Amino acid sequence: MNPLERYVDRLFAKHQLTPEIRELRDEILTNLEARVSDLVTSGCTDAEALAIAVNSIPDVHFLIGSHVYIRVDPYIQEVTQIGVLYLTIAWVCTIPLRVFPLGIIANSLLMVLLVAAGILYLSLILSKHPKQSMVKCIDVNKAKRVRNGVWWLWSLYLAMSTAFTFGTRFASNLWFHRPVQMDGPYQLASVAVPFLLPFVTVIVPLFATSAYRFLHLHKVVEP
Repeated sequence: MNPLERYVDRLFAKHQLTPEIRELRDEILTNLEARVSDLVTSGCTDAEALAIAVNSIPDVHFLIGSHVYIRVDPYIQEVTQIGVLYLTIAWVCTIPLRVFPLGIIANSLLMVLLVAAGILYLSLILSKHPKQSMVKCIDVNKAKRVRNGVWWLWSLYLAMSTAFTFGTRFASNLWFHRPVQMDGPYQLASVAVPFLLPFVTVIVPLFATSAYRFLHLHKVVEP
């Protein structure tokens, strides 16, 4: 295997060699071999021609699948900003639940996360220069799979949490055919809170969705 073929194999090492990808690989290899031959004919040494040909194609991400180039700093800044917004909404929504022990824990945890996200956002604003940020290639299809996976995991968590809470609260009543008694609004609320609190975690898949959407808003022309 010649050096040029080894280089092309490294370019495609992270990609599954489907028939289409294999055809693209062979085409790139043929084009590079032709360019090396032309450079040698024009007076370059073999080493110089190989170096020029290799440097002309540093990666193949933009040729495979759905890849976009984004400016990293503005993207991270906006994603952090939406994270702060979601945490603020969740924190405000759980303030009335502080009359219950679970509500105090959830609200306090959200407050800690909100402060941490706020500090991170302020540090990004003060230290970064979006116009001078580096550009990175992102696989949009992979990002989409991550977003969908987060939604599936959240749905599974919500279903398991609801089933667990229902089982711990009402399983004995169903097993022994005992009626469920509520002695007032406070007891009703104390029963409802463990069912409602897991829904606050919807900010996680919403954040993943926003992060995916911002990829398209911050894409730039291929560098």
